[in-house]
Amino acid sequence: YKKMSELDQGERVAAALFYALTNITITSKFLYGTRKENYPAMIAVTVTWVILHSIGLVTVIILVSLPTSYHLSHWADTQRMGLLADLPTFYAICGALFFLGPFTVLALVWLKKQVNVLEQGGGRKL
Repeated sequence: YKKMSELDQGERVAAALFYALTNITITSKFLYGTRKENYPAMIAVTVTWVILHSIGLVTVIILVSLPTSYHLSHWADTQRMGLLADLPTFYAICGALFFLGPFTVLALVWLKKQVNVLEQGGGRKL
């Protein structure tokens, strides 16, 4: 069991790849180190993914809002691209996803506070 500060270069690369690949949808703790040592990396990766997903959503919203002559050719088939046939629903879903993104960061901050309260109250050590 090593601390994050004791990792060599190869292990740091493995930690970076682990966070980059596993934290796309959920936040996970790396094998080495405690939760306290992992927390800064977890926050950094979560914020990075929120930014990247937000940029992607805004880009798709802009592309869809352009006149249909600028759309990609396969977008004309609304049977396969069903959300494009109902644009208000498309924009509502994109808006909801865009505004839910920052809540993942807030959830991590809230989780840290909850764990601290549990540990101070003599509860389970996490």
